[in-house]
Amino acid sequence: MPKDKNAQSSCASKGNAFSGEKISGKEKYEKMVELLESIRVDVDKFFNNKNSAAGTRCRKGLQELRNMAQEIRLEVQNIKNSEK
Repeated sequence: MPKDKNAQSSCASKGNAFSGEKISGKEKYEKMVELLESIRVDVDKFFNNKNSAAGTRCRKGLQELRNMAQEIRLEVQNIKNSEK
């Protein structure tokens, strides 16, 4: 069970990675990649072992990943539009 606890903390510790922070788009992308890598263990546990708690952590991490991607997408769009 300690492995599950570690996997949970790796996903849960990410939280809202960008809220209130002034970081570059590249740094945001790197944080997004780190989150994706941290979800890997839970994805494996869910699909291979049918561990429902890992599935919940996986879904939470993927939702955060989606939110991060949207923030980066909006930043790219704003930079692109400001250059016109």
